[in-house]
Amino acid sequence: MNSDNLEFFKSLKVKGVSFDRRQDVIAKMDSLDRIVLKRERSNEYDGNAIAIYTIRNEQIGYIDREVSTELAAIMDEGRKVAASISRINGGSGTFMVLYWTST
Repeated sequence: MNSDNLEFFKSLKVKGVSFDRRQDVIAKMDSLDRIVLKRERSNEYDGNAIAIYTIRNEQIGYIDREVSTELAAIMDEGRKVAASISRINGGSGTFMVLYWTST
């Protein structure tokens, strides 16, 4: 793997899923649904924030802070980042396994 084509695979708990009826959006999703990652540089809580949206522009949460710090730097370099969901689990929180590439 070279630095021009970075690939990551990360299992993480998506943060902020209990706000703004996001659980309703998540309940209608399945593992084949596409998602969009959007940088929120002006986020008052975290300047490295990366929000997760459906392709219908419905927010489902945020990338975990530990992951977003590294990924935000990649996105800020102007690299295109794509992400997808391979699993959604309920219970005490929503977990998504994300795979993204950057070119």
